[in-house]
Amino acid sequence: MKDRYLVLDELAHGGMGTVYLAKDRTMRSLVAIKMIHSTDPEVIRRFAAEKEVLGNVHHSNLIHASDFGTTNGGQPFMVLEYIPGQTLETRRLGSGGRLPWQEVVEVGIQLARALEALHAAGVIHRDVKPANAMVAESKSGEITVKLLDLGVAFLGERFLDAQDKRFTPEQPRFHTQLGAAVGTAGFLPAEVGYLPAHERLDVYGLAATLFYLCAGELPRQRQFGGITLLEVASDCGAPEALSLLLEKALAIDPIDRTSSVSVLKRGLEALLRTWHDPDNGPKYLFGGRFDLLGLLGAGATTECHRAAHRHMRRLVALKLMRSNPTECDDAGEENRRLRFRQGAMILAALDHPNIPQLYDYGVADGDHYAVVQLCDGKIATEYTWVTHHLRVDEAIRVGLQLADALAAIHSAGVIYRDLRPGNVIVRRGDGAIKSWLVDFDESVALPEFFALQDKTICDASRGSQGSKAEGSLE
Repeated sequence: MKDRYLVLDELAHGGMGTVYLAKDRTMRSLVAIKMIHSTDPEVIRRFAAEKEVLGNVHHSNLIHASDFGTTNGGQPFMVLEYIPGQTLETRRLGSGGRLPWQEVVEVGIQLARALEALHAAGVIHRDVKPANAMVAESKSGEITVKLLDLGVAFLGERFLDAQDKRFTPEQPRFHTQLGAAVGTAGFLPAEVGYLPAHERLDVYGLAATLFYLCAGELPRQRQFGGITLLEVASDCGAPEALSLLLEKALAIDPIDRTSSVSVLKRGLEALLRTWHDPDNGPKYLFGGRFDLLGLLGAGATTECHRAAHRHMRRLVALKLMRSNPTECDDAGEENRRLRFRQGAMILAALDHPNIPQLYDYGVADGDHYAVVQLCDGKIATEYTWVTHHLRVDEAIRVGLQLADALAAIHSAGVIYRDLRPGNVIVRRGDGAIKSWLVDFDESVALPEFFALQDKTICDASRGSQGSKAEGSLE
């Protein structure tokens, strides 16, 4: 080690080891050397696993390892790229305990990209937090975030199988036993230690990190729900859409939590792309006529915005299916478009007070879009907490409205297939309550639906021809 690397300074020190700044004499570059002091076999095994991940998973937002070995004294060390910057935690403290929400969103997008690369390789980080991310800032003010420290990462079968195909398999394979909570308290969801490692652990960790950077404190849970960002830090300036995105990603039940870091990333990208200062007016015009006024929500394949039609002067919900050629092959992309188009077709055929109307469908700026009636209310998940819920009579009215809407859907030859609180909008006020069933992308149109549509079009065509004939007789 001493022949190639010259240690210059200590960068960080922890309970298990130390990180040093050093010169790489061979490459003539600055590097960071991570060295552990523990003799615990488990710590040494995890250190070896970390170098294997960082040596094989490459991404611009993930720190890279270039060398690994032991000193003459037998201490394992790892050579990492040197990032001239500071951790997110240090940056937060230097900014008075909180970062501007726009910067936090940008940080979230970059960290999500690093986690996407890890998850695609079959690795769960399990310790996402501000202290495990480095920030470098350019002279122009642009920031680059690097995720680091995979000392407690979970290596899944996909990663291990790929490594075993390339190299001589290392036996045995280790898995964390249930009952052991791995990670940092406050950035871990409630199920950690009770369920096998899964990707939504990192979804929670990322959301908790962003919440912490915005609010200056960790998210707090209450029964069946969490304290939202805007409840904790109403003066942080963040739009409600960010609070809703983080609330979804911090759900106590992993089933209710945002399904992947990719979905959370898309929501953050949509928010940053279309957000505008209300005092300065909209900055984003879609399709030459829609001002995007605020993000309503983001899913696995779509995003929905509150929008204003400039020419018609009408508020609408604009649903976009962004093209994702890097995530889908041609067949997958075409399947997404077909489902999106069929959802719009189904909405166009339905006429019911508890189902939003479809105003328009098309392609603009390279993206498929649907213009839908803006339902002025809240997602029903907002009313699923012990401290914030519907009265019994209100719940009964909502149930009757949704049952009537489903009956109309079935009569049209459609199976809805995705009934859950996240797809129901509820409006309360003035002693009345109204609900809407939204998002028909998962619906299935039966043969009867297409038969009814063909008959409607045929009848309309015949009526049009009859009117022309009658007009000629006059």
